[in-house]
Amino acid sequence: MTKENKAFFRENNIDIDMALERFSENEELYLKYFNSFPEDNTYTNFINSFKTDKLWQSQNLLITFMAIVGNLSFTDLYNDSRELLKKIKNNSVSDAIILFEKLKDDYSNIIDFIENFNI
Repeated sequence: MTKENKAFFRENNIDIDMALERFSENEELYLKYFNSFPEDNTYTNFINSFKTDKLWQSQNLLITFMAIVGNLSFTDLYNDSRELLKKIKNNSVSDAIILFEKLKDDYSNIIDFIENFNI
């Protein structure tokens, strides 16, 4: 991966250095999971459970989602998810809804980045 590519990741709040460290510096393996992220249904399942007030299921799906975005070093999504999980656990519905909207925006940004990124 070129310096320019790494800089582009960083500009989009992806800690590429940490991500590659997690993937034992295997760029090909990282990019495989990076590129397949939009196909993962954990986010969609979380959205559906959150919208239908299935809070226990939402928590479990959000924890799974956090693990995925954490391993890929999607910093904004991880931080959004962590804060949203706290609000869900504390039953702070109005705060959770605000964070839910931020999570959706940041998810959309990551998907756009992935779809437009070419190596």
